[in-house]
Amino acid sequence: ASNMKVSGYKDGTTFLVSIDTDNETIDDYYPLSNGDTKGLGSKVMEPEFEKLLEGNPADGDLDTISGATITSQGVTEGIHDAADVAEDVEKGGK
Repeated sequence: ASNMKVSGYKDGTTFLVSIDTDNETIDDYYPLSNGDTKGLGSKVMEPEFEKLLEGNPADGDLDTISGATITSQGVTEGIHDAADVAEDVEKGGK
């Protein structure tokens, strides 16, 4: 799992994400904190957002939250970064 802290609308989001390197999908998403607008950006903390992500390609297009585009795009970009790191580790890189 990767511990990610990404920028958002205000204070950003911190989350854990696990990437299944065999099929390059999001195995698990666990939000830790979010300092963005309550009711909009804070939706990245809700189980519904987790369900949107898990099982989807970690390096592909991921759904964002309407009205909270900056926050949810930060999370998806963080997931893409975690996928890149997981791929490098899988290949024996650093």
